[in-house]
Amino acid sequence: MIGQVGKHWHIILADLALILFVLTLSALSKTLPVDGDDQTESPSPEQAQFDPAQTLYRPVSGGPSLGEWLDRQPRDPRATVTIHVRHSEDDSGGAWASARALSEEAESRGFAVRTVVSPAEKSEIYAILGFDTRR
Repeated sequence: MIGQVGKHWHIILADLALILFVLTLSALSKTLPVDGDDQTESPSPEQAQFDPAQTLYRPVSGGPSLGEWLDRQPRDPRATVTIHVRHSEDDSGGAWASARALSEEAESRGFAVRTVVSPAEKSEIYAILGFDTRR
């Protein structure tokens, strides 16, 4: 028994090295650029205010409407639907109309809704269901 006390020190050292690696990697993932993005600083206050998304909805032809999709999701009082609208210069009116329609559909089902609008080269719209902890 006494001769085996220090026998497995290398396993403990490997475990500690793995823990250090995981902690370092998680810290770096918050500050490193993603896919060629030149931004190396922390997210802006607007980006940081959103909790991680739980589910994503994109309108597709033949697919469910946002309301039908929300009816299938688990209900939670913290749930917030965030509608992201990215629009090109020539499609801002259509993007706003689409965002308004999705917003009304989510609100009619009792969800809190926020809308984020930003310019882009190509128009797109999607909704994210997230569970905010700050409400």
